[in-house]
Amino acid sequence: MVFFLQSIKIGYLNVKVEVYIPNPLRCFNCQKYGHGNKFCKSAAVRARCGESHPNDANVQCTNPPKCANCSGNHPAYSKDCPRWTIEKQVQQVKATNNISFVEARCKVESEAASRRPTIAAIISLPPGNQDCIRPIEHKMTC
Repeated sequence: MVFFLQSIKIGYLNVKVEVYIPNPLRCFNCQKYGHGNKFCKSAAVRARCGESHPNDANVQCTNPPKCANCSGNHPAYSKDCPRWTIEKQVQQVKATNNISFVEARCKVESEAASRRPTIAAIISLPPGNQDCIRPIEHKMTC
């Protein structure tokens, strides 16, 4: 069990403190989460449209917004992205439980997997009510 102080005494003052939860680390090269551009081995894509523009790097992009992480209609830096929300949860679990990034990611992904409906539950739904079944992307083994 991790114990966090509610306040610290500085001189004659009692100052309230809380756990700092940083924003997720996003690569400015490939726009994926979990690493920086210094260690990126992927091709460069733009944050706004999720596409590669190698010859016109200084030209303003006119393509519609498309997230490189979830393919949603928002830029990769948007806090409305479902992937950003998951990565923020990973940072929160890491900070509050005092565990490593890999352990926190495994914990968040295993909790998310337990909330997903099973194939049997999806198949038993009436036709037309079944959601699209997509493969689960795994980058790390827990």
